[in-house]
Amino acid sequence: KKKFEMVIRQKLLNPMQMTKTSFANLDGSAPNPSGGAVSTANDYMKFLTMLLNNGMYNGKRILSEESVQEIRKIQIAPELMKYSPKTADGFRYALGSWSIEEKDGVASALTSPGLLGTFPVVDWCHGYACLFFVKTLLNEQKKDAYLQMKDAIDEELKSKCE
Repeated sequence: KKKFEMVIRQKLLNPMQMTKTSFANLDGSAPNPSGGAVSTANDYMKFLTMLLNNGMYNGKRILSEESVQEIRKIQIAPELMKYSPKTADGFRYALGSWSIEEKDGVASALTSPGLLGTFPVVDWCHGYACLFFVKTLLNEQKKDAYLQMKDAIDEELKSKCE
């Protein structure tokens, strides 16, 4: 019976010291949990790092390992989808994000591209999380550039996956 903003602050934002992140709307309207966060790159990286560490952040359990595994499960194949944003074409849908790479129905690398140019990546095989930002709206060319940067990073880091 608590408001979403209060619950998310107690359960996620405060424990991770994400002090510059909010889902609250300035006009007082209901928050949009599916894409209405306002944040900073530093706060966003804290969240991505927590996912990379299977729910742990600075020695604190934020999400259960089972919850992170559920986030990584492929939910639907691209050929069964009626619509996907251009920046996710060809990716399979996980829970609230897109699988860039996967094995046996579980994402080994996830992204959740934002309309305004944000392209986060969590790669469990190579052991890193990163966040790309641009100044303009996301489009197909930026997706290709982001994936090329990811490939360059992957070339430098040994994969823990087979």
